[in-house]
Amino acid sequence: MSDLTRRIQEQASQQWQKANEELQRVLRDLGARDSENESFQEMVRDIREKNPSFRDFMFSLDAATYDTRKRLSWNAHMTSAYLMNRVEVSYTHDLKPLVANYRQQAGERLTALKQQLRSMRERFQSAASDSAATQK
Repeated sequence: MSDLTRRIQEQASQQWQKANEELQRVLRDLGARDSENESFQEMVRDIREKNPSFRDFMFSLDAATYDTRKRLSWNAHMTSAYLMNRVEVSYTHDLKPLVANYRQQAGERLTALKQQLRSMRERFQSAASDSAATQK
């Protein structure tokens, strides 16, 4: 297994562990007693006991997920800022010099082509003037 694959798997398992812990916390806040050892029906029963009405359930759900939602929003903003920073660095160090090099090469080739055209034009003009002089 490559080092990259191993690192990706470690990061994924860490994120999975964090998500599992967060889910357990939300379920506890909603009223589930022991969500790891309870069946799904028992968890639903516990949550219904703590939240008899839909309104109570929505308030509990909002309160239980508030921190998670704010953390996810913060993480998304910071991730996008980090990615933008990495894109800028990559552009500055990798892409910009490459484009400058291509522009320079294109400019040099264009200059060489212009020079060839000028020399060809001069030859054609001298050849035309020579043939005009010989025809007289």
